[in-house]
Amino acid sequence: MVGRAMAIDLSKKHQVTSIDLDKNALDLLADKPNIQTGILDVTDNVALASAIKDFDIVISAVPGLLGFQTMIQVINQKKDLVDISFLPEDVLYLDSLAKGNEVTVVMDCGIAPGMPNCNVGYHNERMNLSKVEYMVGGLPKIRIKPFEYKAPFSPCDVIEEYTRQARYVENGNLIEKEAIRYPGHIKLIGVLKAAGFLDKEPIPISGIEIIPFEFTSRVLFNAWKLGTEEPEFTVMRIILNGIEQWTTKEIIYDLYDEYDTREKISSMARTTGFTATGTAEMILNKVFVEKGVFPPELVGRDPVCFEFIISYLRARNIQFKVTERDI
Repeated sequence: MVGRAMAIDLSKKHQVTSIDLDKNALDLLADKPNIQTGILDVTDNVALASAIKDFDIVISAVPGLLGFQTMIQVINQKKDLVDISFLPEDVLYLDSLAKGNEVTVVMDCGIAPGMPNCNVGYHNERMNLSKVEYMVGGLPKIRIKPFEYKAPFSPCDVIEEYTRQARYVENGNLIEKEAIRYPGHIKLIGVLKAAGFLDKEPIPISGIEIIPFEFTSRVLFNAWKLGTEEPEFTVMRIILNGIEQWTTKEIIYDLYDEYDTREKISSMARTTGFTATGTAEMILNKVFVEKGVFPPELVGRDPVCFEFIISYLRARNIQFKVTERDI
């Protein structure tokens, strides 16, 4: 869903190969110039190594449960990598592996996580930040019961956003709480969770062991699938508070983006995908050349890199409104 948008964007300047396990997904790129396609199971390490051996850079848009191992294999093949998969693992453990293979890896490189983190990196170098908060959502314009929601990215990762604890830092302490999500939708997910439909331990049914989480993900895929030309939008607000040049300030970034009717690309695919392709261009153009694994904060701290991404998104009509005031 996001990979298609990234392939189309990059193909305007580069030769691109898009690989996926699902032929139907690849068929959506059949009429696009400069894009070749291939069917591949990324869990087949030998096949993955062969598929990426001739390329300058790899972008991974696999579901989160496949992200970590895919990242390891790409690094081992000495390829630079931009990753948008919703990983549960701490990817910074792979920093020494990336440095040893002399590659650049940027993780969590979508609209969120991604751009808010990049913004934090930029402003943290210029002010003494005391508080950062951001809110983001991608929703269909028309709410249809019972879920009143559609998944503009991998449904299994949507479920992960409910089953993983939300983590944040408050007064220097790491806090974990139950995830807070879209009203209405979260009540239904709460029912599924309470009934055990999101459990990851297998249960026997008629002599066959089934993992409830995988079963539920498969069933919900069609119920949540965003229509090919279904109107939807992405909205985000980033709020940064701190002291800059002895003055206490609040800086707010606002974003509103809609489905692209001309290219027929969803807003979530645009905002997520173009953040990643912009980062890939930054690496290809030697704007960001450090080796290792980097969260977006460590990319955005460089003003040249920050402006590169902001300008890249602006050129694709993804624009942040910035409001700054003394408080």
